[in-house]
Amino acid sequence: SLSLYEYWSYSCTAKPLYAYLSGTASTATRWTAQPSVNTAFGGSVSVAKGFSSSCAAGRISVPVTNIVKQWSTLTDATVGLALRASETDSYGWKRFRSSESSTDPYITYTYNRKPNAASAPVMQAPQSYQFTPVSGSTSWFTSADKPTFTSTASDPDGSGYSVTAEVHSSTT
Repeated sequence: SLSLYEYWSYSCTAKPLYAYLSGTASTATRWTAQPSVNTAFGGSVSVAKGFSSSCAAGRISVPVTNIVKQWSTLTDATVGLALRASETDSYGWKRFRSSESSTDPYITYTYNRKPNAASAPVMQAPQSYQFTPVSGSTSWFTSADKPTFTSTASDPDGSGYSVTAEVHSSTT
């Protein structure tokens, strides 16, 4: 999530703020020449902070998961994020602290690593046989109609996971 410190709003009436995937700003960026904005990837929050003690200045959190997921698919060295509020509704006006302040903006990431490799499946059947020819490739054989396979796996982040085994009736 994107954490911003909102220090001014037009009133205490919560109005939406939108975050979108965008092109990057450059020295040529002007109000009349803004980076492209992709509204398909974004998040929003309705807030009002900084008008009075009834809605004092403070941190807000904008969901940006869809934007960050899209960033992860790009090969660009630099990525952009656009913040937008209504330009026609005065109650939507907001001001935020920048990175030059003691309440700078930041993004919090939760990273999920892939699970560890599962152990080789072992067949649990009333009559199962393991055969390892000279080539070293182990094969299992059984006459059971519904053999059961077991395997162990783990996830370094403690997330849920499942193990899938493929069964073939021949080697081709």
